[in-house]
Amino acid sequence: MSQTQEETTATPGASDRAAQFRADVADMRLRDPRAGRDRLLMFTGGVLMALGIALAVIAYFYSSGADAAYNTQGPAEQRDAIVIGLAGVTVAVVG
Repeated sequence: MSQTQEETTATPGASDRAAQFRADVADMRLRDPRAGRDRLLMFTGGVLMALGIALAVIAYFYSSGADAAYNTQGPAEQRDAIVIGLAGVTVAVVG
Protein backbone atom coordinates (compact mmCIF):
# COMPACT_ATOMS: atom_id res chain seq x y z
CA MET A 1 0.00 0.00 0.00
CA SER A 2 1.19 3.51 -0.70
CA GLN A 3 1.29 6.20 1.91
CA THR A 4 -1.81 8.01 0.59
CA GLN A 5 -3.85 4.80 0.63
CA GLU A 6 -2.73 4.14 4.18
CA GLU A 7 -3.72 7.64 5.25
CA THR A 8 -7.20 7.35 3.75
CA THR A 9 -7.77 3.92 5.23
CA ALA A 10 -6.39 5.00 8.61
CA THR A 11 -8.90 7.84 8.92
CA PRO A 12 -12.28 6.73 7.58
CA GLY A 13 -13.91 10.21 7.54
CA ALA A 14 -10.96 12.07 5.97
CA SER A 15 -12.54 12.53 2.54
CA ASP A 16 -15.77 13.78 4.12
CA ARG A 17 -13.84 16.24 6.27
CA ALA A 18 -11.83 17.47 3.25
CA ALA A 19 -15.03 17.95 1.25
CA GLN A 20 -16.63 19.80 4.17
CA PHE A 21 -13.53 22.01 4.51
CA ARG A 22 -13.60 22.87 0.79
CA ALA A 23 -17.30 23.70 1.02
CA ASP A 24 -16.74 25.91 4.07
CA VAL A 25 -13.91 27.80 2.35
CA ALA A 26 -16.05 28.27 -0.76
CA ASP A 27 -18.87 29.67 1.40
CA MET A 28 -16.51 32.29 2.85
CA ARG A 29 -16.07 33.88 -0.61
CA LEU A 30 -12.54 35.03 0.15
CA ARG A 31 -10.78 37.23 -2.39
CA ASP A 32 -7.32 36.37 -3.57
CA PRO A 33 -5.13 39.15 -2.12
CA ARG A 34 -2.63 38.80 -4.96
CA ALA A 35 -5.19 39.45 -7.72
CA GLY A 36 -5.11 43.22 -7.26
CA ARG A 37 -1.32 43.29 -7.17
CA ASP A 38 -1.08 41.16 -10.31
CA ARG A 39 -3.46 43.47 -12.13
CA LEU A 40 -1.43 46.51 -11.04
CA LEU A 41 1.85 44.93 -12.14
CA MET A 42 0.39 43.92 -15.49
CA PHE A 43 -0.89 47.47 -16.06
CA THR A 44 2.47 48.94 -15.02
CA GLY A 45 4.30 46.59 -17.38
CA GLY A 46 2.06 47.62 -20.27
CA VAL A 47 2.60 51.30 -19.54
CA LEU A 48 6.37 50.78 -19.34
CA MET A 49 6.42 48.95 -22.67
CA ALA A 50 4.46 51.74 -24.36
CA LEU A 51 6.67 54.39 -22.73
CA GLY A 52 9.82 52.57 -23.83
CA ILE A 53 8.65 52.37 -27.43
CA ALA A 54 7.70 56.04 -27.35
CA LEU A 55 11.14 56.98 -25.97
CA ALA A 56 12.89 54.96 -28.65
CA VAL A 57 10.85 56.65 -31.40
CA ILE A 58 11.49 60.09 -29.91
CA ALA A 59 15.23 59.34 -29.77
CA TYR A 60 15.18 58.24 -33.40
CA PHE A 61 13.54 61.47 -34.55
CA TYR A 62 15.77 63.50 -32.23
CA SER A 63 18.89 61.96 -33.76
CA SER A 64 17.70 62.17 -37.34
CA GLY A 65 16.98 65.89 -37.58
CA ALA A 66 17.72 67.28 -41.06
CA ASP A 67 19.91 70.16 -39.84
CA ALA A 68 23.37 68.68 -40.30
CA ALA A 69 25.23 66.39 -42.69
CA TYR A 70 24.79 63.32 -40.49
CA ASN A 71 21.36 64.45 -39.29
CA THR A 72 22.58 65.69 -35.91
CA GLN A 73 24.05 68.92 -34.62
CA GLY A 74 27.18 67.22 -33.39
CA PRO A 75 28.59 64.36 -31.34
CA ALA A 76 27.11 65.66 -28.08
CA GLU A 77 23.60 65.70 -29.47
CA GLN A 78 24.12 62.32 -31.07
CA ARG A 79 25.19 60.86 -27.73
CA ASP A 80 22.10 62.34 -26.11
CA ALA A 81 19.94 60.60 -28.67
CA ILE A 82 21.77 57.31 -28.09
CA VAL A 83 21.21 57.58 -24.34
CA ILE A 84 17.51 58.34 -24.81
CA GLY A 85 17.18 55.43 -27.25
CA LEU A 86 18.90 53.01 -24.87
CA ALA A 87 16.72 54.22 -22.01
CA GLY A 88 13.65 53.61 -24.16
CA VAL A 89 14.73 50.09 -25.08
CA THR A 90 15.56 49.35 -21.44
CA VAL A 91 12.18 50.58 -20.23
CA ALA A 92 10.42 48.53 -22.91
CA VAL A 93 12.31 45.38 -21.92
CA VAL A 94 11.64 45.94 -18.21
CA GLY A 95 7.94 46.48 -18.98
